[in-house]
Amino acid sequence: MPVDSRRIVGPETSVPYTAYQAKSDKDKLDLANRSEGRAVDSHRKIFLSTGVISQAKGSAYIEQGRTKVMVGVFGPREVQRRSDFSMAGVLTAELKFAPFACTTRRGQQADREEQELGMVVG
Repeated sequence: MPVDSRRIVGPETSVPYTAYQAKSDKDKLDLANRSEGRAVDSHRKIFLSTGVISQAKGSAYIEQGRTKVMVGVFGPREVQRRSDFSMAGVLTAELKFAPFACTTRRGQQADREEQELGMVVG
């Protein structure tokens, strides 16, 4: 039988993956107790509010657990160049972390992480 020299040949024998699994019970996930003290079948408390940004066309605030999100909708805006006009429209998103939201304080300029998350959202 011809041998394919482009393929990486695996070992003749192998060790089953169960040999590398942890044997202790302390590594198992305990679903009965949550770090927040909630029961397994209960949901986090949620708070919603609309109209929180006065300059926006629409805005909302949601708080669930320790996560807080504020969103605002601005527009429509004039296009910079007439050649960029489109009847389909363009949606752009900008993401900004609050300065106190992370362990290291963030500045006013959007850093790489905020720019990447803004592209994913928009």
